[in-house]
Amino acid sequence: MKPYTLKFQIVVFTLVPLACLVVLSVVLLMQMNQVIESVEDETRSWKHVNTGYKLESEVIEAFCELRTSTTDDGLVDRTESLKRFAQTKKTLADIVRTYQDSPEKLKLAQAVQDFWIYKGEPFIDWFLDAQSHGELHWKRVNNDFPFRLVALCDEFLTKFTTLIRAEKNTIAASAVSERWERFQQLPYLAIAVSVLFGILQATALAITIKRPLTRIQENCRRMATDEQLLPALTGRDELSGLDRLFHNMAHSVRGTLDAEKAMIENARDLICSLSGDGAFLKANRSCSSLLGYSQEDLLTKSLLDICRPEDTVKADDEIRTSVERNDMRTFELTLLRTDGSPVDTRWSCVWSERDDALFALVRDITEEKNIERLKQDFVDMISHDLRSPLTSMLGSLGMIEQGAKGPLPAEAQTEIESAVRNVEQLVDFINDLLDFQKLKSGRMQLERVNFELQELIDSAIEAVKSDAKEKAISLVLPDASTTVYGDRNKLQQLLVNLLSNAIGHAPSGSEVELVAAWTSSTVEIRVIDSGPGVPIEYREQIFDAFFEVPSQRSKEGTGLGLAICKLIVDAHGGKIGVSGTSMHDVQSQTGKIERQSAEPFAKPVVAKESSKSPEKTGSIFWFTLPRS
Repeated sequence: MKPYTLKFQIVVFTLVPLACLVVLSVVLLMQMNQVIESVEDETRSWKHVNTGYKLESEVIEAFCELRTSTTDDGLVDRTESLKRFAQTKKTLADIVRTYQDSPEKLKLAQAVQDFWIYKGEPFIDWFLDAQSHGELHWKRVNNDFPFRLVALCDEFLTKFTTLIRAEKNTIAASAVSERWERFQQLPYLAIAVSVLFGILQATALAITIKRPLTRIQENCRRMATDEQLLPALTGRDELSGLDRLFHNMAHSVRGTLDAEKAMIENARDLICSLSGDGAFLKANRSCSSLLGYSQEDLLTKSLLDICRPEDTVKADDEIRTSVERNDMRTFELTLLRTDGSPVDTRWSCVWSERDDALFALVRDITEEKNIERLKQDFVDMISHDLRSPLTSMLGSLGMIEQGAKGPLPAEAQTEIESAVRNVEQLVDFINDLLDFQKLKSGRMQLERVNFELQELIDSAIEAVKSDAKEKAISLVLPDASTTVYGDRNKLQQLLVNLLSNAIGHAPSGSEVELVAAWTSSTVEIRVIDSGPGVPIEYREQIFDAFFEVPSQRSKEGTGLGLAICKLIVDAHGGKIGVSGTSMHDVQSQTGKIERQSAEPFAKPVVAKESSKSPEKTGSIFWFTLPRS
């Protein structure tokens, strides 16, 4: 079949049967009209035949009455006969008029009418004239009357019989019964034609629509099972175009899958999938470099088979948790290579309900673990090998400074005081470094308790009071009559670090203000100074270890204070940040504190309103803590 478009085929499949039904309906109507016309013609012919027979009978009866009505004296009662003759003339005129549309029958009817006019009526006139001449004359002609009457009737019947025979021929030619039979057969013919067209249409649809759809369906199945697709259809119809489009899509998808597969296979990390009980289902080639197993060998193992014995329980728990929670999880395991050597790994995995598999990315972190161990060894070395001697040195220098060895010369006293300050800075740096390392590694245990916030503020102020006095800085304190939940020592270290930072950057003779606000669930504390402030572009980095604003570099401090502050706040589940004191960054009002980087409290309480003007420069270091 010529590959017409699907739209054209549908139009053809719809219009052709419809056209056939229209044609059959027209034929059926024509046949019905012919049957009706034949019935009408036959009815009219039978009517004419009956009229003819009736007319023949009436004419014969009229002549017979005319003959039998003659009396012995020659008188005839001709009243009824004359009425019949008058009716006969009228009837013949009516018959002639009915044949105006049939020339042949009209000619026969006119012949009967002419016979009556030229022979029938003259005979009647002769009869009436004979009777009018008296009895003698009538008796003379009466003997001839019967013969002339019989001859007249015979000729009339002959002519009228010819007309009746023509009508009977018309009845025979009408073939009403045959046409009616043909008319009854037409519905069956229409049904047969409809069935035939239905079969042809179904066959055409099977060829032009079902086969391409079956082809496309088979290609879909092959694509799902990663088999070679059947060749694309070459027709011009929409289904062929759809099949070609499907081939293009399959080619693109296969190219994408091949690229992803190549990326997965060539990834440095192990990418694998596991069943719900930990059996390996798939793995890329990195399993060889990471564990020493080939892909085929690894698929015969489970995660518990290659775990270090002391990690098997943890591995089983992590798999079960990943399956139950159905979310991304990260954990660390120590696996064993084929040669028995351990390898530290970090697993990032997620459970897929659709695939009924656990997809995992396994990274070798052995080097990271070694670096962490080296860092820990270094910290331990600092803790044991440096801090203890420095502490002893600081104690000895302090005793000498206090005159335990006798009075010192002025120059020596100055040198001793400088040495004490340097050793104190070194001890502070070591302590900060140890705290930072413990907080970052999560090894520092917090001792959380409920305590008065005012006590925390008072102890922190006491720790920095001497530094503030040296720069003639006034400390503005709040009335913080509320409680907070946390590690008191670490929170005091947090507040001392923020106050020390503010005092260090505030100009001499200025103020450093402490503001507290709280709700039923949260406490917020602000440390406000009038120093140079922190530029917006550095407000995220200011809490990184050893980071300093380029324009504010100083030799004082360890560079870990703010980083430790952030780690302490994070460990308590709070937030920390910095903003400026301009109207854009902060607005202080009685009973309300607003901050650009966080939502204001629903009902904050400020113990004392800040005395700072919003137009002054400076920084606001703030942090929030949960109250329970």
